[in-house]
Parts: sequence; structure tokens; C-alpha cells
Amino acid sequence: MPDQIAFQNKNEILNNILYLLDQNGLQQKDLADYLGVSRTVITQWKKHQTDTYLKYIDKIAEFLDVSKNDLLNPDISILDESVLTPEEISLIKYYRSLDIPELKKVAMQTMSFLATVKKISN
Repeated sequence: MPDQIAFQNKNEILNNILYLLDQNGLQQKDLADYLGVSRTVITQWKKHQTDTYLKYIDKIAEFLDVSKNDLLNPDISILDESVLTPEEISLIKYYRSLDIPELKKVAMQTMSFLATVKKISN
């Protein structure tokens, strides 16, 4: 299990999985079948009886057609298209995919600069 998972809030990861299942109109049975586990296992995850879903993160991300980083990030529901434009969603996904801290820092500095320009132009 990757080290970064150990530092994540397991409830948030599980919430992301359940949220994405719902958003994609998928059933827990579909995920269970894809992973080769019983539906009981998925029910145990929901009841917080086990966190074995962590060892399936890569396969779950593949099944849900999202990056592993999306599953590991808190509250993926902010990517809800009813709230954000496709461009905003694309930017968030791109930012989350950046693995190098320096790149994230540059992205944040750019965003801060753009916010300043917007204030000045208003």
C-alpha cells in the first residue's frame, strides 16, 4: 500500500468511491464484480468494518475512470459539473495530477497573480 494512502483520511477516500459510483449510475455490485470480490465486502467497506478497499485503489480508479489522485484527494464531490465549468474541472484535475511540489507552488503563484490582475482590472 503506498505511503501516501496511510496519511489520507480513509473515510474521505471511501466517500469519494461511493460518490463516484453514484455519479456514474453504477451499483456496488458492478464494482464488486469488477474487483472480483463479493458484494458483502463492499457492504463491509460502507459500514467501516474493513478498509481493504485501500489495496484496490488502482483498480477502483480504473473502474471509475478517474486518477488514483482523484480518489485520494479529499472531497472529490467538488468536481461536480453542476457547480464547476468543464474548464475549472480540467484545471483542478491537472493541479491534482502534479506530483512535484515545486510545480504546485508555481501553479498557486500563477493563480494568485491572476487574482491580483482581476482585482486591478475591476
